[in-house]
Amino acid sequence: MKNKRRRRKDLRTNIIEVPVEEIQSFAEANFERELTDIELNRIKTCFWDNENARDLLCQSFIALIEDAMNEDKNDWKAIDNLI
Repeated sequence: MKNKRRRRKDLRTNIIEVPVEEIQSFAEANFERELTDIELNRIKTCFWDNENARDLLCQSFIALIEDAMNEDKNDWKAIDNLI
């Protein structure tokens, strides 16, 4: 039996988005200033080029996927009814 994945058009958009305001708030709290537009643009590149950041993202994906697949630990009925 083939594992058929049903994809819905509305689920093909980005799942994880980080608002610039969140990044700026974090930068100001931890580095005492907001980032310039040039620095914000650089984050798009360093996010994938920085091995440590990429590894943390992969670990986050693993944790999120495991959590999403775990129906014993989580009651997903209310969330599932939204789609």
